[in-house]
Amino acid sequence: MPNFKNTLARHGFKWHRLLAWTGVVALFIFAGSALLHPLMVWTGPRAVSFFPPQTNLDTNAFEKIQSIVRIHQLQNALIAKIVPGEQGPLFQVTENHNKPRTYYSLKTGEKLDHHDRKQAIWLARYYTGFKTEKVIDIQLQTEFSAAYPWVNRLLPVYRISFDTPDNRIAYIYTELGALAGHTNDWKTSLQALFGLLHTANWLDKAEPVRLGVMLVLLISLTIVSVSGIILVLTVKRRKVREKKRKLHNFLSYGIWLPLLALLGSGVYHLVYSSTAESNHGIALGQAFSLKQLAKVQNPVFSEEAAAVNEMSFIPSADGDLLVRVSLPAGKEGESLSEIKRFAGTSHEKSAFYIDTQTGRHSEFTDRKFAEDLARAHFSIYPETVLTSRKVTHFGMGYDFRNKRLPVWEVTLPPDIGGVAFMDPVTGVLVDRNSAADAAEIFSFSMFHKWNFLMPLTGMLARDLIVVLTLLTILVTGVTGLLMLVRKNKARKTAKAF
Repeated sequence: MPNFKNTLARHGFKWHRLLAWTGVVALFIFAGSALLHPLMVWTGPRAVSFFPPQTNLDTNAFEKIQSIVRIHQLQNALIAKIVPGEQGPLFQVTENHNKPRTYYSLKTGEKLDHHDRKQAIWLARYYTGFKTEKVIDIQLQTEFSAAYPWVNRLLPVYRISFDTPDNRIAYIYTELGALAGHTNDWKTSLQALFGLLHTANWLDKAEPVRLGVMLVLLISLTIVSVSGIILVLTVKRRKVREKKRKLHNFLSYGIWLPLLALLGSGVYHLVYSSTAESNHGIALGQAFSLKQLAKVQNPVFSEEAAAVNEMSFIPSADGDLLVRVSLPAGKEGESLSEIKRFAGTSHEKSAFYIDTQTGRHSEFTDRKFAEDLARAHFSIYPETVLTSRKVTHFGMGYDFRNKRLPVWEVTLPPDIGGVAFMDPVTGVLVDRNSAADAAEIFSFSMFHKWNFLMPLTGMLARDLIVVLTLLTILVTGVTGLLMLVRKNKARKTAKAF
């Protein structure tokens, strides 16, 4: 046993010294850049409105839409909705997901040319609170970028720049009427630095090189950490006079487990995201004929549903056309704290369906619609029993980057595997997690983002604990670096004599 312990200690010394410089560089790069993430959350620009704009119900709205379809000879649509607009309710038609939406005024019945841009500017002013500030640039962005990375998921978006001292930029996704991103010079700089150091996005176009560089750094740091733990456990304790070494040894006892958790989950995430086939991304449903709107009967609304988020025209699996009415969960223009926003708060309190044949309420439900959508997207037999649940908050499998709430999580059959998240508002497949995704999501959520603390501490305290841990890890690295420099100087001095 003593021989094994001595051999272990000898190898520990060897690897700890051999990879010390690479390990220290990796430690400063990854732990230092990790501090930027909570800093972005704490100091980034805030939206003044969380809940989307609302519109009032009009019992004659459907007659006006029938007239619009007939006069403008509208054919097919992927999504068709009544949405709020600056001058009143609008009929929004999505014919192609990657192209601007088309709008028709319910007041005049006219087609509003190039209105998607105007709608985006109106929404940007609504969410940012910039009522009079000049818009200096607006672009339809169809690809992700360093400033608007893939984690945001929503495309296409309008990138709207305001003439403000901090150069505020809002990213608007008009199909949802959502603020998809919100940044300024400060946040953009932090995000660029985070991408440069933590994810090496400057090597995105050379993925094998990016993967190789990051693996060398992460594995070197892992070996240095493990060999350090071996030294702590195997080397006989003695009184240490040097303060740097004393502090380094003391901190090593406390940080080895969280450091290995961060490193292990980071390596897993890196390799998986780089090599696994991605199932993520939005997929729209099948187009339906707008001529079906000719059969819509004017609905009978209750007084409690005077204001709504939007009304969607939904083709059911039976071929019938339904109207889904989304009731708001909060007041128009109401703001929320960042903690509640990132934890996830639904825009919708409830919803109901209208049978277009009678104009009366239908027994059709979001659960049935979500399961029907999953069957259509994944070619699942009608007789296959599916299970589903309503998701009203962001969590481990469905987080803030997806933006939409509520959605329905549908468990897919074993031959397909995983779960799908369906949006009943528009019939969209929002996201999908395979069985393999679930394991990686669990690892990254629990061991890298430390979401296991959330039920106990909440988001702010979790972030503070993570920051404190990272600072402790950095201090350990600094003391190790100072010791390494001193040893190198001593070695050079010895050689000189």
